[in-house]
Amino acid sequence: MLRVLTSKKEYKLITMSDFKILEIDFTGWYCPINNYIFMIDMDGRIQSGVCTENIHCTKANPWWNLKELVLNTSNNNMCTFKRGNCFCASDIRIHKAIDKDIYDWFKNNWPDENADLSFATTDDKIISVGTPETECQEVHFHIGKRCNFDCSYCPPWVHNNFSPNTPLEKFKQILDLIEPHVHYKDRARRKLFITGGEPTLNPLLSEMSHYGNKLNYLIKVNTNGTASLTKLTELVSLNVHLMITFHSEFSNKKLMEKIGKLVLIPNIQVLIKVMAKEDSEFSQLVRSYMPDKPGGQAIEYNPIYRRYPEIPGMKQL
Repeated sequence: MLRVLTSKKEYKLITMSDFKILEIDFTGWYCPINNYIFMIDMDGRIQSGVCTENIHCTKANPWWNLKELVLNTSNNNMCTFKRGNCFCASDIRIHKAIDKDIYDWFKNNWPDENADLSFATTDDKIISVGTPETECQEVHFHIGKRCNFDCSYCPPWVHNNFSPNTPLEKFKQILDLIEPHVHYKDRARRKLFITGGEPTLNPLLSEMSHYGNKLNYLIKVNTNGTASLTKLTELVSLNVHLMITFHSEFSNKKLMEKIGKLVLIPNIQVLIKVMAKEDSEFSQLVRSYMPDKPGGQAIEYNPIYRRYPEIPGMKQL
C-alpha cells in the first residue's frame, strides 16, 4: 500500500495498481532513485531504476571492463521521465515529490502507522508518493534473458530463448563492483533481486545465492514458478525469498496447484505477484488455488497498464 500527499497537504492511501492507472507525469519531480536502485544486465549496462534515469555503464563501455564504478549524477535527482512512464513497483516505492521542499515535508511529517487515512480519489492532486517501509537499497541483476514463457508484454531486451547464461565469476564481479555504493550493511536494508528472463533456467542460481548470502544481501528471486518443487525448495533452504509471478497468457491451473503446495511449507517466504488487476477473473482464479494458512498468503497485483509502443502486436490484457 502506498501513501500519497495531496495538494491540500493531506496524507492518503492508494493501492499500487490504482496508482499505476493514474499514469502521473513525473517530469521535473524530485526523485533520488540514483541512491537506492541499481539495475544491472548482461549487455553491460548499469542504470538507476527501471526508468533508466541515470545510466552508469553502457554496452559500448560495459561494467565488466571497469575496475571502479563512478556513478552518473548529472540529473541532480530531477526526473526527466525519459521513458514516458513509471511502471515498476520498485521505482514507484522510492519517495518522490514535485520538488525537494515537498519531498522533505512528506518524509518529515509522516503520520503514525495507526493513523486512520482515507483513500485517494481521482479528484486528488497528488504531489508526493512513497511507502511506510524502511528505506533500503536494491540491486537488480538480470542474470540472463532465457525464458520458457513468451508474454506479449515482455520487451525483447528482457527475454529471449538463446542468450548465454551468466557465469558465476561475472556475477561475483558485478556485486563486488557495486558494493562501495551499497551503503546499508543491515541485511534487511540491502536487497538483491535476481531476475531474468527466467532465473531458475540458469544452473548456477544456487551458487549465486550462496555468494549473495556471503555479502549479507536479502535475496529475492523473481520467477514464473515453473521450476520443480525440488528446485524451489532448495532455493528456500538457501534463505532465498521467492517472488512468483502469474501471467494469464501462460500460467495454468497445474502451475497454480503446485505453487499452492509450495506456500504451505513452514516458514517459507513467498510473494505471489499476479500480473492483472485484483478484481480480474484471472486474479480470482489464482487466489482460488492459494490455500488458507495462518497470517494469509501475501499477494500483490501488478496490472500491465502501459505497453512498449515500439513493439508491434502488443495487446491490452
